[in-house]
Amino acid sequence: MDLSSGSPVTTGAASRIIMAALGLFVVLTWWANVHNLDIEFAWHGYTPQTYVHKLAEPEAFAKDFPSGVEEFGNSAFMRVYPLAYSALGISPETLTPLIIGFEIAIMALAACALCRVLRPESPPIVAFLFTIMVLASSACDMGLARYSWPMLAHGLCLYYYVTGALRLFAIVMVLKGRPVAAAALLAGSFVTYPPQGMIAGIFILATFAVTPRLALKRRYIAGAVVFIVPALLWLLVIFAPGGLPAEKVSDETWFGLTRLGSYHLYPVEAGLFTTWYRQRFVQFLSFLLLLLYYGTRMKPRSEIDRKVSCGLAALMATCIAGVIISAVKPSRTLVMLSLHRANDLVCLVGLAWILAGLWREIETGPLWRKAVALAVLVSPFLLKPGYPLVFSLLIAAPALYACFTRKDAGARNWAVTAFAMGLVAFVIAWNASEIPMPPSSAAEPPITFNAMRNLQTVCVGNRLLLVIAGSYFAVILAVWMFCRKRLSAQLAKVLAGAACACLALVWTYENGFDRFKPDAAGLRRDYMEAQLWARDNTPKGTLFMTDPTIGYSWRAWSQRPSFGTLREWQLAGWVYSLDAKTCEEGKRRMQELSVDIDEFVRNGDTTNESAKLYNAIREGYYSMTDAQRLEMAGHNGIDYFVLRREHVKTPSYLRVAFENKRFVVLKAAEGRPGGTFKQSLDVDRACPRQASACPPMARPTEAH
Repeated sequence: MDLSSGSPVTTGAASRIIMAALGLFVVLTWWANVHNLDIEFAWHGYTPQTYVHKLAEPEAFAKDFPSGVEEFGNSAFMRVYPLAYSALGISPETLTPLIIGFEIAIMALAACALCRVLRPESPPIVAFLFTIMVLASSACDMGLARYSWPMLAHGLCLYYYVTGALRLFAIVMVLKGRPVAAAALLAGSFVTYPPQGMIAGIFILATFAVTPRLALKRRYIAGAVVFIVPALLWLLVIFAPGGLPAEKVSDETWFGLTRLGSYHLYPVEAGLFTTWYRQRFVQFLSFLLLLLYYGTRMKPRSEIDRKVSCGLAALMATCIAGVIISAVKPSRTLVMLSLHRANDLVCLVGLAWILAGLWREIETGPLWRKAVALAVLVSPFLLKPGYPLVFSLLIAAPALYACFTRKDAGARNWAVTAFAMGLVAFVIAWNASEIPMPPSSAAEPPITFNAMRNLQTVCVGNRLLLVIAGSYFAVILAVWMFCRKRLSAQLAKVLAGAACACLALVWTYENGFDRFKPDAAGLRRDYMEAQLWARDNTPKGTLFMTDPTIGYSWRAWSQRPSFGTLREWQLAGWVYSLDAKTCEEGKRRMQELSVDIDEFVRNGDTTNESAKLYNAIREGYYSMTDAQRLEMAGHNGIDYFVLRREHVKTPSYLRVAFENKRFVVLKAAEGRPGGTFKQSLDVDRACPRQASACPPMARPTEAH
């Protein structure tokens, strides 16, 4: 049975097999994301648990420094968590795995539906490949706003997949001529996460350039009303006067601190087009070359193709405008919208066109193009994000050949050739110069990048990719030589589909899921153990100061307030609320650790200064003496200090309230000379194995 026939009509059995395989893959992806989910939340924080418990028990978190979860209520979808807890008694800990399953399933359905609408003539296997690549590969992880895609577990329980799926469904509906349904879905995406809904709205509006008269028809006007009314009402909810701070952060402070701490807002200053261009920018350009090549070879171009072309052009214009805005900074609101994230949707929509073209190469192309197409197909599973330049150029070779030989030098071939030549010139120009790279930490000198290493990664990928492509070519060539040609064509498709499915499973395990790995899982588990001890052995409202370089964590399982972390003081606690009081308090808390963040802002180099700030905060926290800790606790109401053993520089004589292999919790109260934390450090050096294997230590402990 041919599961990947090029015919638009395939057997029902083939479709059922592919859908069953897709269902199994969705289940496996869900399991991979919920496995050890508890320790993942313990480490990363920024979870629905914190959001719900802070709403349910505000008095218990009165001393908590804002972490940004307070803004979750700006998403209509996130309000499901407190509603389920208050009305049905379903805890967020119970609901989260179910929500993750729902988000993965709805994204899979949306991706499958989008691919079938964009490329209805392609076999079902293309929709299958598109869906697994959206869920479990780096195929779309080229966003200039640097939001990871696909999301990892601690992001899956939020709103990103829901708003993403709804906007894909909205695009599907508008392309199928169902404007009211499209408007309702787009409104759902907007109230879930307004920036993504707005960007999808730009795509949808651009599709009317093909048939502008449609916008005047009654059902399209009705659709506009269906979107505008709930969108405006939700904006009124978000920006209700009672929710605004008494004093807002000044523009100067907001721009200064966000430049230093935001991963998403400033692609130019982050060096995405210069120093760090090889991380995703060149790969995105290589992706666009493939998109341009296959997009100009659709025969005939349907009305849907023309609409999608207009939508993609509008998204690229939006992306370019966003980059310019981020560099010029005309308005805090415009910068905060991160319009350059529009290229995320370009990747999602454009991937369907590219996959359909690559599959045609595997079905009907010459042997060498089969191998090149497979290399491009599997590259996002092996590279981050994939699309090595040499392979994209080989795919586009017919257009270049036609122009250079003048056999078919039409506008479409010249467009592809001009883009390809510009891309090649860009890569050569940057690799011809020795550019100093920002160090990964303040203790390291600047790195001079290796031109040959970068050329290899950006242009040809890694050795495994070359081995897979070469082996594929050899196997198909051998079958073609010794068997019927038809058999080799069938084998090429089977091997390609199987390779992608297997690599997607491997990618799911290898990329980002540190909780699978013993060392990382052990660190997270020990941190969770400390949080559970705090929950079970301290009164509600007890204030903890944790290692301020550990993200947004501590509150997820402890259900106790945190003195805050660098990320929260510097950015997350106030960047959306614009509360000047919270911002100044965050700066004061950094000064408690002998760190003046304004000095880092004045230095200007955001990438370098961010690394230095991180190191300065950690140094300040772990170099404190007991006297400094007690003084800090006295005027801030801190009850306990949580430290990672590996970073502790000097022994402490404060009382040890809790300890395990990797963490120790010190009571903010006088201890006695020769105290137990010094003993525990000595024992760790003598016995570096699991804490349970070390000899017992006599020490006074305090639960409260």
